[in-house]
Amino acid sequence: MSKYPKPTNPKANPKLAVCTDKLPKALSPSRAKDFTQCPRMFYEKTIVKSIVWENTEATTKGTLVHHALEKLFDHERTERTADVAVTYVRPHWDSLKNRKDYAQLASIGEKKLEAMLSEAEEMVVEYFSIEDPKKFDPVAREDWIKTKLGAVSLNGVIDRLDSWEVDGETKYAISDYKTGKLPRDGYEAEAFFAMRVYAAGIRESKGITVDRVRLIHTRHGKEGVLSLAITDEMVDETIAEYEPLKDLLLLADL
Repeated sequence: MSKYPKPTNPKANPKLAVCTDKLPKALSPSRAKDFTQCPRMFYEKTIVKSIVWENTEATTKGTLVHHALEKLFDHERTERTADVAVTYVRPHWDSLKNRKDYAQLASIGEKKLEAMLSEAEEMVVEYFSIEDPKKFDPVAREDWIKTKLGAVSLNGVIDRLDSWEVDGETKYAISDYKTGKLPRDGYEAEAFFAMRVYAAGIRESKGITVDRVRLIHTRHGKEGVLSLAITDEMVDETIAEYEPLKDLLLLADL
């Protein structure tokens, strides 16, 4: 008896239909992360969309805080106060609560909803202990970054692009608001993945080399600001890391 198994009978399985699913034309850093962590999850979430997204209390607090801090910079510098910023939280919830993806959350009861909204307002207020928005004007807010990183199209949004002057030279930073927990020790590099990709996207689309990326964890005060210096060499490495995703997507057995 041979120690090797017999070849699989090619007639054992029925003929499969031609796959008609289409890959996305562009990837955001979060979708790229989905693919590298679990190709099947990427397929279900992004290709066939069999996973229905339901917003949670945590994701909704993030949405509300992001909205309030974005709208804050619509005001003149002298008007950028915590009292002004928190006024955007509850009206934004009113604009969201009747959407299908918020239906389950909207039914949790008044007491829990009030706690959620109050915590979002507290995080907005806490932001003012981290930096003073009266002292600067962002270069861009909620800015879509659409470009090519090698052969892969990037399509995503950054919260804020900032600039400042050092000895007559303009420096740039991407700032990203976070309303969740701080990354565990040893996971900081993973937390910065999206920011490194956006830094590469900004260089490729705007010709600007970002000097720094920041994760601003609004519920942790100044200790919650994580910062990473960016160099052209790091951008080149990020593009080299991102580019093979196109071939991997085509070859993956999803």
